Amino acid sequence: MGNTKREALELIQQLPDNSSFEDIQYHLYVREKVEGGLRDLKRRRTVSQKEAERRVEKVAKRVIWTEAAWEDLNRHVSIYQG
Repeated sequence: MGNTKREALELIQQLPDNSSFEDIQYHLYVREKVEGGLRDLKRRRTVSQKEAERRVEKVAKRVIWTEAAWEDLNRHVSIYQG
């Protein structure tokens, strides 16, 4: 964990000078999530695409979706499916 601050500063240094706090937070958040995913992958804490879809469908049945939210979800799913 000792390298975390240095890595965060290096990431921030790579961003454009006019980056907002929101931009910086977003990039730090994405970096954290990617690293977490890689740790999960290394530990074999993953599920198949089919299982992930089943889980999303299960949750989606309990949520009231606006048309725009549903289109957004479908767009993201299609990106991951190639």
